[in-house]
Amino acid sequence: MKTIKLEISFPIQEDIEIKSAELDRENNCTIIVYGKEEKEEKFLPKRGDILYCSHDSLRSSILIAESFEGPYISIIAQLFIDTFNLYIGDCTSYETFRPATPEEQQLLFDALAKEGKRWNADTLQLEDIKDCSKLWKDSIQLSDYYTHEEALKACPVGYRLPTKEEFEELITNTEYSFDKETEEGVFTFKDGFELRLQATGSMNDNREKSLNRGTHGYYWSNTQNGTGAYYIGLGSSGASTGSATLTFGFSVRCIKK
Repeated sequence: MKTIKLEISFPIQEDIEIKSAELDRENNCTIIVYGKEEKEEKFLPKRGDILYCSHDSLRSSILIAESFEGPYISIIAQLFIDTFNLYIGDCTSYETFRPATPEEQQLLFDALAKEGKRWNADTLQLEDIKDCSKLWKDSIQLSDYYTHEEALKACPVGYRLPTKEEFEELITNTEYSFDKETEEGVFTFKDGFELRLQATGSMNDNREKSLNRGTHGYYWSNTQNGTGAYYIGLGSSGASTGSATLTFGFSVRCIKK
């Protein structure tokens, strides 16, 4: 058998590596594949990441990680899927883990809510859900539109306008939805109570035309902001607080003093 030594020079392309080279004997050529070999990046969890963990062949859980020490995870909160037992602050061992899916995360969030807790992804802290439903259970809706000055005087004896902070707590501590059939923004508290605010729209400055009735609602707070005042706005896309000039015509929801 005769041995033949071949010297092959490959075309050089700057900033591109040769990924592989294969001799094609049938066609008497060399197939060159350029490009860096893709390597799977290892997932390195950090504090506040929500993970799905396998602990052994029988147990798995969804947890919020605090820190890692070898085969152990210090946890902020953990929900075992087989028993639905929830633990706050603990340490656990694991075999494998991965990022939790949105559906898995929601299971953990729902379990936390039942215990009066919620996860704040901005501050990376568990927070207590305030029960402010009592404030709104005795609230009353007034008809018509009011400027801010009129709104401050509109509530009957023993009632007042909510503050900006009370509107913000309403948004923060409830699940919001919009009922298109009744044209209402619905704030559902953890005890099941629903506060329904009508999408009454607003009135322009000269009181000639109502705007966005049936799709949006705007309710004055008693908190002023320079030449304007704060309100809560609601619609199909959500609820939030904002600021408007004092002469706008908004609705009024009164709460007990």
